[in-house]
Amino acid sequence: MPAIFAAFFDLCWISTEDALIKYVVESALPIYLPEGANPEIHKPYNEAKTIDVSFVGQCYGNRADLINALKEQGISVEAYGWGWPRGPLSTEEMVRMYSKSKINLGFGGIAGHKDTFCLKGRDFEIPISGEP
Repeated sequence: MPAIFAAFFDLCWISTEDALIKYVVESALPIYLPEGANPEIHKPYNEAKTIDVSFVGQCYGNRADLINALKEQGISVEAYGWGWPRGPLSTEEMVRMYSKSKINLGFGGIAGHKDTFCLKGRDFEIPISGEP
């Protein structure tokens, strides 16, 4: 959301410090809450590594192209989330998938913005889920 529209909201959640001034200049009320993961939810499970490569997240932008390119190279990839054939996972299923996967993919792109990237929840959730 461009900062110019932020003044129309009561409160704006900002996950990057450098965006604070952009919102304040537009008379918005930003609150800085950096992303993270809850260790009570995102924790390692003692699961066998049965999945070579997984991705958990919506299917949009170039994500399907990237997953298909990996498959064309003979890499076994399983994708979950809205828009993928396997559909979304519950929170517990997602965390267990992190434990079952040898490699967990993360795409940091933003749809419609070719050269813009950001942190996603999975950037924190996957490492904290770690090895048991």
